[in-house]
Amino acid sequence: MTDKKKVIPFKPEQTAWTFMSFETEQGIDVVLNWDAPKTFEAELAFENLVKTERKTKNHTEWPSWRHKMQGEAGKQGVVELGFKADGRPYRVLSMFNGSMCVVLLCICYHKGSVWTPKNAIEIAVKRAKLVLAKKAKLNVIQITDNL
Repeated sequence: MTDKKKVIPFKPEQTAWTFMSFETEQGIDVVLNWDAPKTFEAELAFENLVKTERKTKNHTEWPSWRHKMQGEAGKQGVVELGFKADGRPYRVLSMFNGSMCVVLLCICYHKGSVWTPKNAIEIAVKRAKLVLAKKAKLNVIQITDNL
């Protein structure tokens, strides 16, 4: 009888988050074409968010971390990240998808009870359901560390 040793392959620990963007049925990448109007300042702030947050292992320590959404959005795993640009509170409605992977579902504005677009939460819920059903096209967001 021969000994059969179990070999457990070494898998290095993931050190950076992967950020992915949702692509609509019409082929629109939500990170390239936001659901709310995008300005140059907002685009720079968003790129900075992705660059800095990907290096922090615990997502609750991200400066952009706000909270898990309530209601149907929360049931689908949608969380809210945020950043400010042009004096506006931008929100990135997202969800976690596996180990250290975040899918960005909708980039919008939110102040008080007003969302822009008005149906931003419904958009994020619809997209989250497609991700959960493995019917969504997701694109890896390429992150450059240039200055």
